[in-house]
Amino acid sequence: MSYRPRIIPCLLLSGKGLVKTLRFENPVYIGDPINTVKIFNDFQADELILLDIESTAKKTPIQFDLIKRIAEEAYMPLSYGGGVKTIEQVAQLINSGVEKIVLCSALEKQSELITHISERYGSQAVVACVDIKKVGSDYFAFVENGKKLIDMSLEHYVQNLVEKGAGEIMLQFIEKDGTETGLDQDFIGQISATINVPVIIAGGTDSLETIKTATLQNGASAVAVGSLFSFLGSRNSVMINYPDKDELNEIFTHA
Repeated sequence: MSYRPRIIPCLLLSGKGLVKTLRFENPVYIGDPINTVKIFNDFQADELILLDIESTAKKTPIQFDLIKRIAEEAYMPLSYGGGVKTIEQVAQLINSGVEKIVLCSALEKQSELITHISERYGSQAVVACVDIKKVGSDYFAFVENGKKLIDMSLEHYVQNLVEKGAGEIMLQFIEKDGTETGLDQDFIGQISATINVPVIIAGGTDSLETIKTATLQNGASAVAVGSLFSFLGSRNSVMINYPDKDELNEIFTHA
């Protein structure tokens, strides 16, 4: 097998625990971050994305000590986002073992931070996370937890972020978050064709076949997954899971 896209568990930090949301609301506790990272170590997950959903919304300080402990425990590359506003905070996170900084809310008012990170650490160290949802027949970027629309075409907005130095674009489908109802494959194909850096898709993943279509057929480089790797069964019992190597080989070898 010459190529397999990255399949990335996306963990939402709230206080000291991990939660899962539904359309960015109603967080449900799913476990301790350290224990969860140990499980994904055992599964040999490709990467991890850790997003602190309170750092920006409630203006709580970045939990540097906890993030350092999580990074020390993780055997795979770790990306972190949440409340990052300064290059000094970025330096502390990188020194703690974080490999990529995910910028979300800072993209609108502090987009120069993308350039500062890119110039100091390389563009591969900064991921621009864009929250999107449909208005009419088109997708638009939103900020402030999906409440404020960016009055610009999504393609133009994303291209600006790439020009400022973003090494990856992460697109979060707000209305798909936590639903496991599948991905908008046509849109993924259209937007991926317009972006010349890797694209990570998040929100709505319901199966490995969905990931396969989004990546191998429609051009995404990776899929970030929350609910599918957090719950199991019709009752949504909390069960941290991840496909094993044989299952991945079976799916992606027969592309």
